[in-house]
Amino acid sequence: MEQLGAKLFMPLGLADDQHELGVDGALDPWRNELWDTIQRRGWFTMMTPNFDPSVLLPPKYEFQYAADNDLQPSTRSTPSDGGFKKCKVLANERVTAEDHFQDTRLISFDNSEEVLSYNPGDVLMVHPENPKETVDLALEILDYADEVLDREFRLIATDKNIQRPPSWLVGTTTTLRILFKRYFDLQMIPKRSFLKNLAQLTKVEMDKEKLLEFASAEGLDDYLDYCYRPRRTVAEFLRDFSGSVRNLPPERLFDLFASIRPRAFSIASCPRTHQGKVQILVGKVEYKVKRMKAIRRGLCSTFLARLNVEDTAFVKIRRGTFKWPSVDRPVLLVGPGTGVAPFRSILAFRGSEENAANSILFFGCRNLKKDFYFGEEWHKIPHCSVIMAFSRDDPEKKVYVQHKMAEKAKEVARIIEDNGCIYVAGSSGQMPEDVTDCIAQVAEKYGGVEDGKAFVERLEKIGRLQFETWS
Repeated sequence: MEQLGAKLFMPLGLADDQHELGVDGALDPWRNELWDTIQRRGWFTMMTPNFDPSVLLPPKYEFQYAADNDLQPSTRSTPSDGGFKKCKVLANERVTAEDHFQDTRLISFDNSEEVLSYNPGDVLMVHPENPKETVDLALEILDYADEVLDREFRLIATDKNIQRPPSWLVGTTTTLRILFKRYFDLQMIPKRSFLKNLAQLTKVEMDKEKLLEFASAEGLDDYLDYCYRPRRTVAEFLRDFSGSVRNLPPERLFDLFASIRPRAFSIASCPRTHQGKVQILVGKVEYKVKRMKAIRRGLCSTFLARLNVEDTAFVKIRRGTFKWPSVDRPVLLVGPGTGVAPFRSILAFRGSEENAANSILFFGCRNLKKDFYFGEEWHKIPHCSVIMAFSRDDPEKKVYVQHKMAEKAKEVARIIEDNGCIYVAGSSGQMPEDVTDCIAQVAEKYGGVEDGKAFVERLEKIGRLQFETWS
């Protein structure tokens, strides 16, 4: 639009979900500036200039209760309208040594009826549930009677633009107990919008003042110290403000709690060689922080790690971002840790093709005997060379994938020279940058390239260098 003569009336705002305040970190100040600019220029004269934030808007939903014989059981999930399927667990095995600090699981879901159609590089979306202990804590604080928690109702949206929770997840009729288990995110860190909403709902004046202080720009440091840095969960926050939430009108729960979001996991299996199943490699997130006695646990990884054989989970396929070349072109794969998952899939596929070109996998982990994922499989895959980097086996020297790439610089250069493609998967920290620096150095030393950095940028632009990283 700028090329056609349009002019920005205020600076562009870009939000980053990785900001310590999430998207609100950039959105809040930008939004305030937006409304100030609109009012100052008098563009929307019908806007309310002094909206009172203490005025409660209507709840998102009304609860339509009925006699037991008028409602169908809500525990029966309806056919998925969002692509999610309820799949049974075939296996859940730990693939790290018992004495290793990281509990990593290879989880197999039943796909014998082929309800999940996928290709190498695709992603399995998993909709987790809250841990029982977290649900119990929240319900103890909210202090609803069992008859309130288990009474069935239909959710009626109070506005046509409000979508009800998906029926495949909570049923066409539901209960508060089901919503607390499957829908409300009790494990997330409270956002400032949560604090503002609770301040509107509370009748405890002291709590209201504290909540508004946490939610204000002036109280940012206090908010970070109390909520963000100790990774305090919503359920734990409720415990500290129990007087404000006890016996809260159930209809207001939707104004307070965010919904659980599905998580994405690269599929580690190949539909051609792992028929009847879909597998994911999951590192259980578990850590300690100062000022909190309880161990911090990731919502989805904990949910998955606790699944037993025959248990079920709601999952669906999402197309991956990797674009694979034809099998007659070589590939170089860099996948430290659980980043190796999508490469197990594509290597199995390429290994089943007679005319496949050579593949080189650089895999990194800590120890040969503790977290060498799929170590017994790699040598069996045709047309594939695997080069390992064990960062903790030698106490005198840490060895990472980029070091092994530098050692095998001629092989890396040959892949590039033969019109091959490079794929990098894993943590979005320092690793991707170190790998691209190594590629640039190899291109300059063995490829006759003057500007290795520009060459790497060119590879990425034309799709010969691709990344799939996460934090």
